[in-house]
Amino acid sequence: MDVCWCSTRTLFEEILTHEVAHAALITEALKELGEDYVRPGTYSFPVKTVDQFVRFSGVLEQIGGSAYSGLLGLFSSSEFIEHGATVLAVEARQSAYVRHLTHFSPFPAVSNPHPDQ
Repeated sequence: MDVCWCSTRTLFEEILTHEVAHAALITEALKELGEDYVRPGTYSFPVKTVDQFVRFSGVLEQIGGSAYSGLLGLFSSSEFIEHGATVLAVEARQSAYVRHLTHFSPFPAVSNPHPDQ
């Protein structure tokens, strides 16, 4: 099997399509829980270069992973738990990729600390 040398831009475009689908899943899950959800807003991110974008995306990926980790405990539907767990795995892979791009270990610990710690 040959190694895939996909471009960074192509992989970030793939991450974008994942994030759009993840947002839809979160919205659906929160509706099932009877919770209000934050509607899409207008954001201004502090990035002007590709390097800044990649570094800032690493922050957003870690926030996304933490959000899913916390949200899974709120689900009562096994379907949402299963979907949420698979999305959490995708978020972890995305975060690992960005960590690699920014010269950090993609897998810095044997496990993640519990959210309450």
